[in-house]
Amino acid sequence: SNKLELEEKVYRSFEVNQKIHESELHSSISAFGGFYSVRHSLFKPIPYNAYSNDDVLIPMNVIRRRSRMVFEAEAVSEEDMTEKIANEFTRRIRIGAGNFQAFFWLPDFFNPLKGWPSFCFISHKATRWFSPFFIIVAFICSGILHASIMYALFFLSCLAFIIIGLLYPVFHFRFSRPAFYFLSMNTALVLGFFRFCTGIKSAAWSHTER
Repeated sequence: SNKLELEEKVYRSFEVNQKIHESELHSSISAFGGFYSVRHSLFKPIPYNAYSNDDVLIPMNVIRRRSRMVFEAEAVSEEDMTEKIANEFTRRIRIGAGNFQAFFWLPDFFNPLKGWPSFCFISHKATRWFSPFFIIVAFICSGILHASIMYALFFLSCLAFIIIGLLYPVFHFRFSRPAFYFLSMNTALVLGFFRFCTGIKSAAWSHTER
């Protein structure tokens, strides 16, 4: 069985539900990269150096033109998933770099006057892209404030979660796999941020073994 099947199913299910609710509010602010369509009249080419973020930039450009991106829950597509966490890790670094690039290309969506698209962009995308940094800051601060029982419990809980996750690559305990997946994907997002900061040298897409 695929080692990432359970984790990916949870993630995809969460994403689908978000897109459904966003469509009900106004628009889905992103699409599944290999399976979406846009009216020709609403399509706007993305910058030549866009890096793994067309499924965000193209839908957001449609919304900028005062149109909607609607998620069709009945549409069906199939996608193979890699069996190697290392391959998925590399892919997530590339996606992370593209996410931070898109973050700085979409500043107008921080304007609350844009309504629901602004709320969905900030709550669904922007805060999630920076969530590893929020987690790191919360972990460090709870350690510093450990004199308080509440913060001490939070710090110890986080530490236990990290230890459980790090057990997986050594002992391959099944119960520790979700924690390892969470840690590795958030680490990939941090590395994607640093890749963005050091400059994206090529926008060419590289194939991931699946």
